[in-house]
Amino acid sequence: MLSRTKVKEKYLFSIVTILLLGFSLAISNISITMAKETLPEDNSTTLNSPPLQLVVLYDNGSYFENVHWETIEWANVDKVGIKRADLGRVGFESQYGCCLWYPLGFNKPLMFIAQRLWGKVGAETHNFYVQGNVAKTPFLHQQNDSWTLGWKGTITYNNYDFPVSIGVKCPTTGDRFYYKTNVTTPVSVDNAGIEYLLYANPVYAGYIAYHANNIRLYFTNGTTKDYTINRTNLNLTYAIPNCVANIGIVTDAGEEINKFDFSDVFNVSINQWLRIEQITLPNGQNTYVLRVGCAFGPLLAGETLIIDPSTVGTRSRLIGDLNGDCKVGAADIILLGHSILKRPGEEGYHVGADLNGDSKVGAADIIILGQHILEKCMP
Repeated sequence: MLSRTKVKEKYLFSIVTILLLGFSLAISNISITMAKETLPEDNSTTLNSPPLQLVVLYDNGSYFENVHWETIEWANVDKVGIKRADLGRVGFESQYGCCLWYPLGFNKPLMFIAQRLWGKVGAETHNFYVQGNVAKTPFLHQQNDSWTLGWKGTITYNNYDFPVSIGVKCPTTGDRFYYKTNVTTPVSVDNAGIEYLLYANPVYAGYIAYHANNIRLYFTNGTTKDYTINRTNLNLTYAIPNCVANIGIVTDAGEEINKFDFSDVFNVSINQWLRIEQITLPNGQNTYVLRVGCAFGPLLAGETLIIDPSTVGTRSRLIGDLNGDCKVGAADIILLGHSILKRPGEEGYHVGADLNGDSKVGAADIIILGQHILEKCMP
């Protein structure tokens, strides 16, 4: 594990500049349609309501609560989420799969989260959004103490297919939501990382600017410290101190505005950083985005990066999964066959086919793949 750079306290003041100015829609190649975001205001708590409810907003504006999973008309869904009476509603919009949160009393989402995967392949550095306008298979995992809602799909980038699984966990108790991410890389990547982009609904920029007065650091020893927001030093990158376990956005009254928990990804990554950027949207509006980056070191072809609050984050490689589809089968056998007797750099060589790490592909690699045939990734 690499140590994280210690940050002086004066730098921590600048981290939260974004919150006085209001951070807004900041992803130029992801379009969030604002017209269909309105839900009924959520101001009341029904004593007989279940702890968690499934809620759906359809394309035509129809909104339903306490929905049964099997009755959802997925072809017409705009947003789907989980409602908890004391936290509001958290879920996903269907087109790109961005996570969103409706606090209590809000009829539009206050906050969105998107993710970007980045890393170095050879001499080139690449990054792409984990979310995208692709076919998605939704899932809902229900346990006694929590529900996890999300989707699975495949993001194609640079002629490679990256199987991804994105979810948000809503517990029945506590005051945080947890973000779940599984990404399998079909190609070996150096210095891999995930970048979380947090941005606010432009409708509530004034609310953020007025109410967000402090950033709270949660330290590994269980203590916290609040830092008052100032207006200096935008567009600078700051390392997160290794004594910080989580970050929060709070008002002077101590009310938490950001309900997403970063402790799991902090635990499994090597180092982390924060950056506040001022950008100009296509419509000419100047705005700000808060970026939280987490680095994990190299990932091998077929390795799956797992950020999961139920496992506290792991990295697991499905040996023999050369094409990154989360299973070992005929397609992987074909890829390995094309690489037989070839070395890195030769035409037809697949970077993940050298399963025993001896810089060539031969009988030993065939045996290893055969030992894992029909295996699948963790769900």
